[in-house]
Formats: sequence, C-alpha cells, structure tokens
Amino acid sequence: MHNARWISSALLFAAFSLFPFAAPAGDPPEWRHITPGNTGVPGELVDVTAFDDDGNLWVFARFGFFQEGGLAMLPASSIPYLDLPGGGFDTCCWTVWSSLDNPISSQFVHSMRIAPDGVIWIASDAGLTRFDRNATPPADIWTTYNQSNAPFVVPGVRSVDLAADGTVWLTNTKVNQSNGAVFHFDPVANTWTQYQVGTEIVAGAFFVPDGNGLVEARLRLLRNTTDASNAPPGAPAGLDAVPAGEGIALAWTAPSDDHTPAAQLTYDLQIWRDGVPVNLPERLPQPGNINAATQWTFANLEDGNYTWSVRAVDSSYAGGAGSKGSFTLPFDADTIFADGFEARATGSPSKTEDV
Repeated sequence: MHNARWISSALLFAAFSLFPFAAPAGDPPEWRHITPGNTGVPGELVDVTAFDDDGNLWVFARFGFFQEGGLAMLPASSIPYLDLPGGGFDTCCWTVWSSLDNPISSQFVHSMRIAPDGVIWIASDAGLTRFDRNATPPADIWTTYNQSNAPFVVPGVRSVDLAADGTVWLTNTKVNQSNGAVFHFDPVANTWTQYQVGTEIVAGAFFVPDGNGLVEARLRLLRNTTDASNAPPGAPAGLDAVPAGEGIALAWTAPSDDHTPAAQLTYDLQIWRDGVPVNLPERLPQPGNINAATQWTFANLEDGNYTWSVRAVDSSYAGGAGSKGSFTLPFDADTIFADGFEARATGSPSKTEDV
C-alpha cells in the first residue's frame, strides 16, 4: 500500500490482525482492519471448495474466533505453488470477498456449486446465496434467498446442486427439525417447485455407523432412472375382520404386481370409526405404513361402526387401488358376511370394494 504503515494489533490479536493506515501530512489516518477474513484463505476452517471451468480454486472458510469468513479464489496460474527456502510454499495471489466487506449472510456454509457461466450458488444456514462477481450493477453481485423472498419451510439450506439446464436443486432442511423440503428453482423465470417431506420426499431416522446407537435424520430424494414402465399393484382381496383377544385383527390376501414379488409388497392401512380416522397413515412415496404385514391387530377399540381400507405399495413406491371393509363393535352373537363369506368368528357384515 502506497504511503501505508502496518501495525499489528496488541495482545491476543497480534498474530492474526494487521492495521494498515495512510497518513498524509495534515490528514487524519485512514484505518482498515485486515484479518484472516479478508486476506488469503479467509479462515482456519475450510468448509467447502470447488474448481470452476477455468481451473480456478474457490474456497469458503471461516475463523470461529473472529466470527467471520469469506469466499476466496486462487487463480489457476497460482495453484502450482512455489517452494520457499527453508520450507513452506507460496500460493501467490488470492482474491477475497470477506464477510466484513460483503453481504455474506452466514459463515456456516454447507455446499457450493459453480455454474458454467461462473455464477456460484452457496447453501448456508442463512439460505441460498447467488454470487456473480461480474454482475452489474454491483448490488446484484450478492443475492440471498431466504424465508422473506422464497417459499422455504425452514431458514437453512443444507445442499445445492445444478442441473444441465441451469436450474437449481436444493434441500431446505435444518438440524434438529423434522420438517423440510426439496426445491427446484428456475432463476430465469424466478419460479420455485416444492417437494415436501412426508408427501413427495422420503425422510426418516438412520443409525450412524459406529455411533454407539446414535441416530440422525436424513432426507432422500428418489429418482427412478429405469426405462421400464412400472404398473401399480392390484387391490388386496379377501378382507376379513375377526376378534383377537381384546382387539380385532384385520387381514387380507396379497395382490399381484408386475415387478415386485407378493412377499415384498407393503401396505397402507386406514381405519375410521363413525367416519373419524382412528390412525393417521403415512403418505406416499414410501413403503406402506405397516410394512409387509397382511394382518394387523387393533386393541381396545371403542364400540362403534368401523370402515377400513388397505392398499398395496410396490418396490417403486407405487400405490395400487385400495380395498374397503367394515365391521361393528361389539360383535353380534352370530352373523354371516353379506357377500357370502362366513365369519371365522361372530361379527357384523363386511364387504370388499375398490376405493
């Protein structure tokens, strides 16, 4: 810096902070705070790295003590570092966009992708950030999408990826929260398509390998890449309702499917008492809410008129047509099924039909 002096800050900050200042005669000094956030690699914790199509290295790093960080670029020409006498090496010139000088919304970055046009997409605890260093006007260099300007379910974005057509895919999830979504974003049309957890997206808890029983929440986006078509399974048949101890056992016969063996089909079961749901089933696409069982027992049901429905789900998570049955509690002394099926225990009429 021309006519500048460098003074290290005192005490604990001496090893990491420098204050360059220029003081022409008669003018007050102009100070600029130089830290690991705006010189070289912008922090001691490097969270994500990526190369662009020109071979330049991009790094997002943070320095936890200073609670700052930044995005830095090392040109491809400087990546083959030079050895220094006595050890060490020189990587030459970094270009840094520091959180001290730029509207970087969060120092906690989880994912980064670089588009062919050089635009960088950053997933962080603050949301989804678009960085275009060549944007005009300069106000458009940084754009962050969060719950104030995007239909996010939770504040953070955990991962981001780019499609060949220039659109953006991202997971809008947050640690210790079970809800979330996957979004498909078209930056040209500024349109968002949401895939909600529990509706289109499969989510669940998984054991951490060697985690001594620790479990973690994971979000999975499933895509079927096969060219073969898949038909949903048929409707279960032979619906039956019989007493089972202090409860009632519902049973059915497995249908057929074009690809999934009958033993591997899972089932969605629903039951209502006087039109009010007794249990709330999970939603597709995912295995059925009672797995592969072809019989399910409910204990301690209250007296009333019940209807129930069951449908099969194949290994591609395609749900088939449902079948309905009905029964009444308490059971009568001696009842024959309306469709000609004799009850294995006394009970009220039951029937099977497509839902």
